[in-house]
Formats: sequence, structure tokens, C-alpha cells
Amino acid sequence: SGDKPSLISPRTGQFTSSFSVSPDGRFIAITIGDSSFVKEVGIWVLDLRRNVLQRLTTEAGKQLHPLFSPDGRWIYYSSFDDKNEWNGIYRRQSGDRSVDGAVPIEEGPRVCFVQSISPDGKSLFVAEKPGPTLSPESSWDIGLISLDENGDTPTRTIWAGGPSSQGRATFSPDGHYVAYSSWHTGQSEVYVRPFDSSEESDLEYQVSSDGGNYAMWSPDGQTLYYVKGEQKARPKLMAATV
Repeated sequence: SGDKPSLISPRTGQFTSSFSVSPDGRFIAITIGDSSFVKEVGIWVLDLRRNVLQRLTTEAGKQLHPLFSPDGRWIYYSSFDDKNEWNGIYRRQSGDRSVDGAVPIEEGPRVCFVQSISPDGKSLFVAEKPGPTLSPESSWDIGLISLDENGDTPTRTIWAGGPSSQGRATFSPDGHYVAYSSWHTGQSEVYVRPFDSSEESDLEYQVSSDGGNYAMWSPDGQTLYYVKGEQKARPKLMAATV
């Protein structure tokens, strides 16, 4: 459209690229703090109408990668303790800042970062490491956490794995397809696969060419946006009809 970006809030701080917008567009849950440090990294919620910023998480350590549930009631996030040891995935009701407000969803041994939730709120994608540390030599897998109607009794499986890294999975608006990044050709490319398919189904469609990452669906599910190129090489925002 050619419109210039506008400032949504005059507030400043150590905001990160890890944020989530509520379904009604009123709130932004965002990680604030330097994630290279263990302490003073948490999730805050900005009320865009009132320009009020309040901390949501009250645990020690680091809380990262917030994600609103489709109904806006819950915020999911990944958590490390004050010794930088992996805690797990938790969720809080969007207005609950109480000490005991954190509800555990997954406390397994593998480090995982929240990425996308299905429109019905029953399936949660995470990027996960094969062990309890963020060792640079190990690859990322796409994990799937299945929830019941109340978000309880989760089950966790690998949706896409292998020797090369795969991650940044995001549901299409109708929940039928998943866009994600994979490095199995030697560089990051964007792919799309039906949600209910398996890795052996040959239903993986490559969307990008000559590199692609950070895929995001348009609200109608007809267009897939992604970034082409590295930050140092003046990346481009691409759009592909799907």
C-alpha cells in the first residue's frame, strides 16, 4: 500500500522480536530483557488502547516466546530457571500475574520454544532441541504438543525431524496446512505440508527458491509471506500465492 510505519506506543525498553498479538488486536505480549542474561527477562503485556505495560510472568529466570491462544484467554511461553536450566512450557491466563498463576504444559527433557497454535487451540507447535541444552552443534526439530479441550494431559511427538534443522512452523488460518523452514538442502527454504500428513507422505511443497525463512500466512490463507536473504545482504519480503 506504500503506507509508512507508524509508532504504536511511545514506550521504550529492551523489546525483542519475540511477541504475540491478541486475537482482538488490543494487546501485545512481548519478551522484555536481554535474553543473553539469565535474570530480568520476562513477558509483559501492552494494552494498546490505554498504553499500559504490565509484567505478566513473575517467575525467576527467563520467560520467552509468548503466544496467545486463539480465544485470547491464555498466553503460552517457554521458561528457563534462574540458573539458565530448562524448565518447560507454561501458560498463564492473560491477566493473571499471581505467583502460582503459571500452569505447566510440558516439562520434558528437551528444550523447546513455542511457535504456533492451531485455530481450535488443541495443537501447539514448538521448535525443540534433542537434549536439555542449547548446544550449537545439534539440529532443531518441529515438535507437536496435542492438548485436550481444557489444555490438560498433553502428548508430545515429533512432527518434522531429521539430521538437518527444521523449525518456525506456523498453522494456516484454517488449520489444515503448515508452513515451516527446513535446512535439508543446505540452506533455509520455506515449505508447506498438510497438517495431518507424515514426513513420508511426499506431500511437502517447496514455496521459496534461493532461500527463505520466517513464513507468515495472510488472514485469508491465500498468500504466504516470507523473508529472502540474510540480514547482512539486505533481505527482501516475498509473497507467494498458495
